[in-house]
Amino acid sequence: MKTRTWALGSCGIAIAALLVSQPQLPGLFDRGTESQPLDSAGNTEPAHASTDIMASLSPQTEKTEFSGSAARPVEAGTKAEAWNFPRGLDSFVDEVLGARDASGAYKAAVALRACQFLAMEMDVTQRALSATQDLKARHAHLEKYQAMQARASQCQTLTGDVVEKQLALLALAVDGGVPGAAAAYVALDPRLTPVLAKKLVLDAERGDMESITQLISRSPEEAGITAELHQALTQALQKARQEERLAVLANISMDVASSWAHARNSKHPTRSSALSASLTNPVSPSTEAKVQEILLAIKARYAS
Repeated sequence: MKTRTWALGSCGIAIAALLVSQPQLPGLFDRGTESQPLDSAGNTEPAHASTDIMASLSPQTEKTEFSGSAARPVEAGTKAEAWNFPRGLDSFVDEVLGARDASGAYKAAVALRACQFLAMEMDVTQRALSATQDLKARHAHLEKYQAMQARASQCQTLTGDVVEKQLALLALAVDGGVPGAAAAYVALDPRLTPVLAKKLVLDAERGDMESITQLISRSPEEAGITAELHQALTQALQKARQEERLAVLANISMDVASSWAHARNSKHPTRSSALSASLTNPVSPSTEAKVQEILLAIKARYAS
């Protein structure tokens, strides 16, 4: 079972038919052979029941080896240039899939996610516009609402199953190494394959909070990582909560990870919490060095 929202990234993110029509999509997403999570007990992943949460996880800069990296979820959902689809968003989706454009695929997937929440965002903005008398604030709300109306016209071009399209786009983005794409994919379909886990680890070590959240909410065995790396990721996120420019984002991330960990452990009452252990167990010097390395990556990604 999979959730119908990106678990990380609020409005503020079975590949079936589309994968059949895209034969070159990576074998990474062949659920016939890799449909189970990395759980030695053979348990399936719980669906993420939480709401879409982390739109605020928008790094100020994007330092990555990926050429022409895609905008992060919030950026793609708010910046006007990210919504420049001359032939319509639906056509853009088809074009990037046909061209195997990983960066474009992530941009399109983020836009599709934003479309799912656009009506709610427009309602909130309209209420804010009606509730304020300050001329400057009213002007800002009006500009925002008008931009949303333009995006709504793009969203209206969409046909078919939007979530299935997101999955196909994210599969391509993950294969192309776009940072954050693996976390977005796993948020839609929480079945964690070994290859997806590897992608999550790479992004997490580069400071991506969404990827860190996905990993530390699982046990090390489920995530396919060592206990030492699990603790390093957890401790780095914990330390980020103490940084003024990271505190809000890090607190949200930790709350989400704790919620998901609790949901998983509720199905296994006798299993101790790996997240709790990573927070409370003594940290070795080698793990502390890794903690600082990951914390620096988080700062570079979000606070510079």
